[in-house]
Amino acid sequence: MQHQLDHEKLDVYQIELQFVSWSTDLMVELIDSPAAKTRRVAEAPVPNSVSNRASC
Repeated sequence: MQHQLDHEKLDVYQIELQFVSWSTDLMVELIDSPAAKTRRVAEAPVPNSVSNRASC
């Protein structure tokens, strides 16, 4: 049995690695964006002590 690494498979593998690297960078950028931070603050749960005071 002969084990050879086909150069076409290596090319595809390298492209896959570039895509994973690019998509990881994109996700980090999206998570750190001002819009994402604003959304996290807006969606944060309100503690009971604060919500009880507001209803008084």
